[in-house]
Amino acid sequence: MSKELENIYRKRVDFSKLKTAFPIPDLLAIQKQSYSEFLQMELLPEERKDSGLQAAFKDSFPVSDFKETTQLDFISYSIGDWECKCGRLKGVENSRGRCNGCKTLLPADAELTEKEICPYCGAMKKIEIQLCDHCGDKVGLKMKYRPTECLQKGYTYAVPLRLKIRLISWDKDPETKTKRLRHIKEQEVYFGEIPLMTEKGTFIFNGIERVVVSQLQRSPGVFFRQGEGKGFYVGKIIPYRGAWVEFEYDSKNVLFVRLDRKKKFLVSVFLRALGFGSDEAILRLFYETYKIFPEGGNLYWELNENLVGKIVGENVVDPKSKKELIQSKGKISNEQYRKLKERKIKKIALLGKEFKGAFLLSSINDLVKAKEEIR
Repeated sequence: MSKELENIYRKRVDFSKLKTAFPIPDLLAIQKQSYSEFLQMELLPEERKDSGLQAAFKDSFPVSDFKETTQLDFISYSIGDWECKCGRLKGVENSRGRCNGCKTLLPADAELTEKEICPYCGAMKKIEIQLCDHCGDKVGLKMKYRPTECLQKGYTYAVPLRLKIRLISWDKDPETKTKRLRHIKEQEVYFGEIPLMTEKGTFIFNGIERVVVSQLQRSPGVFFRQGEGKGFYVGKIIPYRGAWVEFEYDSKNVLFVRLDRKKKFLVSVFLRALGFGSDEAILRLFYETYKIFPEGGNLYWELNENLVGKIVGENVVDPKSKKELIQSKGKISNEQYRKLKERKIKKIALLGKEFKGAFLLSSINDLVKAKEEIR
């Protein structure tokens, strides 16, 4: 005969006073709340925040034609069909409670206590949800198929999306270019279907259950990295929205640009397309420019803070007192620059080596031609 085994395990006794176990939170609450804030389907148009789907439509509208005689404005949108069983009582506002004391429509996420106290006027048990007089049912979101039916029959779990838009037309005079209002028309149009999220935080497309997986995304900004060749670097501009712009050098030290990682072309062509049409405008973007004056076969530098530390080419004399301020081949200090500014001296003759490596943006008489180095 088999003998039952005795319990050889010791009984565990817990002497702790604090509980170490924490309740497991709803891990899907973030996804469901985020998508709910994106749709804002239970709110009235005037209650919606400027975010999510509402912000997307506001950003895309208004839309006008090329001649600017017709314009399409966005007014509001509605998601799903909100009605009772018989379909006689409709509207998302009828699905929410209303206080009979102050006639205020309660928010969609309002949680009432057992006493049903109105959060606005403080009235007790005066909050009621309107019921249909014909079928006695309250208004709710009408769904054609349930999530289980969509999985079994291969349907998409979605509801219709409708837009209320305004069409404005003008008559434009071809000579004076003035506009005269022709007509304004408002209409609700069917925009398509938008998927709904199930209680499990998933979407159902053609009977297949799918989820949104968060992925890493490059933050908008300007980034630099080392190129393939030694000493070469590549600059990349990543915008919040739009095409990526990459700048890179080739083996001949020529700067090129790529848009959305496509065929590269010269950066000068790209800058001219942005509005910098002349060579002078492009050079001003990359180099510091200074103003010089030709006089008597010599070049004089405009007085500015960049003269500090530079060597003068001839004696600088005070125009009023004729007193010598700076001797030839002497460096300009901060104190001397302040004195020159007080004497209202506008130009200084510098030593020739101070112009080494400098190029002219425009020609100066017969001295130096444009884009040539000053010698």
